[in-house]
Amino acid sequence: MVVEAPGRAPGAAPNPFTGPGSLPGPGALASRRLRRSRDRLTLAVAAALGLGLLLGGGGWVVAVRGPSCDPAALLTVTADPAVAPAVTAVAASLNQARRKAGRCAAVKVSAGRSGETAALFRTGRGTPDVWIPDSSLWLDMLPRAIRPAAGRPPASVASSPLVFVLTTADARRHRSELDRRAWAAFGPGVAADRVFHAARAATPRYLLRVPDPSRTGTGMLTLLALESTVHATTARGVTARFAATMRTVRTLPDGTDLGAALTGVGEDGPAEVAVVPEHRAWRHTGTRAVRPVETVYPARGAPYLDFPFFVAARGAADGRTAAALLAELRGADGTAQLRRVGLRSAARTAPAPARPGEDAHPVAAAWERAPARAPRALELARPGAAARVRESWRRIGQNLRVLAVIDRAGAPPGDARARAEGLEAMTGALDTGLTLMAPNTAFGIWEVTGRRRAPHRPLVPVRRLSDRIPSGVTQFYRLDRALDRLRNRTRPAPSRRGLNAAVLAAHRQMEREYGDGLNVVLVFTTRGGREPLEPDHAAAVRSLSRSFRYDRAVSVVVVGFGDGVPPGLRQLARATDGGAYHISSPDRLLDLFKTSDGLRVCDDPRCSD
Repeated sequence: MVVEAPGRAPGAAPNPFTGPGSLPGPGALASRRLRRSRDRLTLAVAAALGLGLLLGGGGWVVAVRGPSCDPAALLTVTADPAVAPAVTAVAASLNQARRKAGRCAAVKVSAGRSGETAALFRTGRGTPDVWIPDSSLWLDMLPRAIRPAAGRPPASVASSPLVFVLTTADARRHRSELDRRAWAAFGPGVAADRVFHAARAATPRYLLRVPDPSRTGTGMLTLLALESTVHATTARGVTARFAATMRTVRTLPDGTDLGAALTGVGEDGPAEVAVVPEHRAWRHTGTRAVRPVETVYPARGAPYLDFPFFVAARGAADGRTAAALLAELRGADGTAQLRRVGLRSAARTAPAPARPGEDAHPVAAAWERAPARAPRALELARPGAAARVRESWRRIGQNLRVLAVIDRAGAPPGDARARAEGLEAMTGALDTGLTLMAPNTAFGIWEVTGRRRAPHRPLVPVRRLSDRIPSGVTQFYRLDRALDRLRNRTRPAPSRRGLNAAVLAAHRQMEREYGDGLNVVLVFTTRGGREPLEPDHAAAVRSLSRSFRYDRAVSVVVVGFGDGVPPGLRQLARATDGGAYHISSPDRLLDLFKTSDGLRVCDDPRCSD
């Protein structure tokens, strides 16, 4: 069967222009040329797109700049968000001038929070050629191989003093005191009578709101200013006082509206004070704020953010480009760009107000209210200071778990008066300590019995002070009742042995119940400094040394009454990285228990006696 082509008479000869193997007509040739042209264009676009994807966003820039510009030759700069807009503007001007001269762009700027960029340098991955953090404190925590040499700090490109910000109502009541006392106005507000039983925690006069010290230079400088003030105004108990001061500090999240963060309080309550860099205060002033606030400049001086220009690159070409960028930032154009975002120049002078415009931040007009003279600079940066104060902040935020072991068997045999006075001193000490500890502190009590087979007796298990048992009473109440019962014990312990065994058992218990934070076995004893070692002392020290782990540390801290701390207990404490305190008077006891935060900030034996 033959199938004929449509439109052709049966038996007619095949058409050479339409059948199989036929030649293409004029219309078909034009259509085929158009398809080939579109295919070539599609391939070209696909190739260009693929190249762009391979090279990243910079691939398109390379195409615009010309084939001779290598994106790898760009100087990468990471700047803190506070200064990044000004650095970006100056770098754009520098790149534009180079293009007009027929040269390649030289600088690429990105914004990066100082704490996050510091973490990149610690890992050694993804680091920029130039870093401009908010404070030189970050540079002191860099790996030693790239840390700036001592005595040769990087140049500063901008500055911003730390200021106090309050609601308008609070500013009316407290401005004069903050003007006069500055950083010395902040503290824990602890009042106590000479008799330690009457100790009470008073409400602090101010509550501080500060950017996170673990992430910002502002937070670290604030803690250093508070620490410096405590050292200058406190004769003893500096660690505990500084720890208590840090208890009045709360973090202020990035980008939070200051008016919304500072809620304000009644006339009798503590006033909230935000410590922020000047440029952030002016940025708030230049916008429609949730609640009006006022800025107070510390009359005695303020720490400054100094925005150091740290060159991490080692190549000669990068060094020349970095020097050119630094010169521009410290020049007239750079100063003008800094002014637009509320920053002072590196010379710390307050610039004249910029004329408002589309490219000027509303903060510019607020410079009219800046003091004529820049606040005196408090120089707080010291080697190791930043790392130390960040560690203190980390420790103050950790949980505290304490198992107190009361050595009731320590009184001299047959001396009922000494036994009663010793029990009164130890239980009174715990009464004082419990009233001053934070509610989230976990606390329990054991006693040393002096019995061979049962050297210790658990009185109250370790629980948070604010926890309630099913009957409805709090842990604090249970501890208070247990101390009352212990205080009224009149029968002497059968022997003076068993203290080492009780401490070892308490240490094992705390290891089993280990919780995040600081875990402590707190031993109270009336045995003096001449107490002989128990027969099992060497074995006890070896056992504690073997079981102690720095990553899950349970430390023994000894509180000795009378004429000193027993040498054996000192050795047990040393084996667990703990400490020993000799309490010779109620005042010394009050210094120790005025706040439990001293243990959180420093558990080094050198912080004790």
